[in-house]
Amino acid sequence: MTKQKKVPWQCRQGDVFLERIAAPPKTGKPIPRESGRIVLAHGEATGHAHVIEHRKARLLDIDREDHTAVGDEVWANVIGILRANGQKLTLKHDCPGQAKPDHDTIPLPPGDYAVITQLQYTPEAIIPVAD
Repeated sequence: MTKQKKVPWQCRQGDVFLERIAAPPKTGKPIPRESGRIVLAHGEATGHAHVIEHRKARLLDIDREDHTAVGDEVWANVIGILRANGQKLTLKHDCPGQAKPDHDTIPLPPGDYAVITQLQYTPEAIIPVAD
């Protein structure tokens, strides 16, 4: 019997995909917060946002040159690294004026996460998902 590879913890909320990573790559500077919260993505049509509100969490830019130089295409769609700093975080769908959000809140276990842009196939091209 072959040993199965363990899949890392993952979640998706609209056009945001998070994957827990064991060893984060080299990181760049912190990405600034918006109104005190970390915004992982803005909605194109409704003005909503996918946010983390924990004060100890940080979203860090990555040095893409480190990865593209070695041909690691996986990191091409990574927006940044979400650092929980040992805290449990919550991914929220914030849509002002909407009674019930389109997406449920997702609890995130402590850890570091790659924040990845969701892509979709069209006959013309592979494009980012519009949410």
